[in-house]
Amino acid sequence: EEKEGFPGAMMTHVVDGWGAVVFFTLIGDGLYLDQHSNPYNVDSGLIGVFPVERVSSSVDREEMARLGQFCHFESSFLVKYDGEQGIVWFGDIEIDLGQTYTEV
Repeated sequence: EEKEGFPGAMMTHVVDGWGAVVFFTLIGDGLYLDQHSNPYNVDSGLIGVFPVERVSSSVDREEMARLGQFCHFESSFLVKYDGEQGIVWFGDIEIDLGQTYTEV
């Protein structure tokens, strides 16, 4: 569903009871920061969350860590999205998808 004022449509995908949620960024590729200035490098115009347990064991974990930002959540959490402001929340992590940075 595309939100008016912000083209960050949300996509969800569930397989065997495990979900993934993905958002398009407003600007596309770039470096996005959360409220604590932790960087999230976006290389596909998409940012999302999924359970790492669902990644195939054949995937090199060191390569996977190099390509993404991983956050550990101790318990279930909410994913929220404000389409007008372009902000996404993964639990207590808040990321502004309408502002990119060249460096931290």
